[in-house]
Amino acid sequence: MKTTILVFLLLSVFFTLLVAQPARLSREEEDRRSKELTALSEQFKKETGFQGYLSHDTTLNKISSFDGGFPDLTFPPASEKEEVGLIFDEVLKRILPYLSVPREQLTRENVTGGDSLVRVQYTQRINGYDLEGGGRIRFFYNYKINELGMTNSLKKIHPSTLAAEPVITEDKIKEIFYDMIGYTEEDLLSRETKNTIFLLPKFTLMYCFDRNFIESPDISYPRTYRLAWKIDYVQRLVIIDAVSGEILVDDISLKRDYGNESGRGCL
Repeated sequence: MKTTILVFLLLSVFFTLLVAQPARLSREEEDRRSKELTALSEQFKKETGFQGYLSHDTTLNKISSFDGGFPDLTFPPASEKEEVGLIFDEVLKRILPYLSVPREQLTRENVTGGDSLVRVQYTQRINGYDLEGGGRIRFFYNYKINELGMTNSLKKIHPSTLAAEPVITEDKIKEIFYDMIGYTEEDLLSRETKNTIFLLPKFTLMYCFDRNFIESPDISYPRTYRLAWKIDYVQRLVIIDAVSGEILVDDISLKRDYGNESGRGCL
């Protein structure tokens, strides 16, 4: 009997992992994408004047990185962060037609770095909200070798995602969550002592990608997201749809790092 149960559990885990993995591309499809992306890379060099090396990801069907530069662009001294930021903006403008996102989804963060290397990140946001798992494109410039680099982890977003707007406030979400756990915020604060700290839950409004996405045989297909309140509390993760109020996730065993490239996200 114990052996039968053990075999059943092992098979359950096997099929769960099997479903959770994106289907591999056929050799023909991979070759086709590789040729198309190579042609796109050459077109990019021709139309923008870029000189250097570009790499692409056939699985996600995109240009993933480059190392090189644009001969007509000159970076100002690293200390002039605002002027450096404007050069990075120009680089983004040139590569934008070859990306999967519109400019309004990208927010430039602060330019960082020292005398020999500067870097910047453009974070992908929808309606001002972050994406579960993150979407970003990073640029860096090395003054010593006069080389510009880029890494691309932007997400393809299905148009249906853009329509959602929040109707449930943080106060209402807190009311729902504290009712779920049977405590109030005041209860948790009152339990703090000199030696014991009760962590308060963290409430974050963001776009969380739909768990159904992993059923697609092509992970380069645009993802669908749901605007949701993500609540981290100790080892418990709760995700509530910010429009409908539907509880998407409520599990004490789930880790906090959701929406990564492994395909995990809102259930």
